[in-house]
Amino acid sequence: METVRSIEKGRTATPEFFTVAALATELGLSLDELYAFVRSDRSAESGQASADDVS
Repeated sequence: METVRSIEKGRTATPEFFTVAALATELGLSLDELYAFVRSDRSAESGQASADDVS
């Protein structure tokens, strides 16, 4: 639980891959779903579509 708290508060800026994978599993998400979610969130923040989003 401390690891999650550390990530949420920004004390851990770049969590290790296995930590992210474990959290995704506990949330019932595949890594592909998590990646898509993060990408869509970042695109919304920047107000721009990524190269993959443009047809």
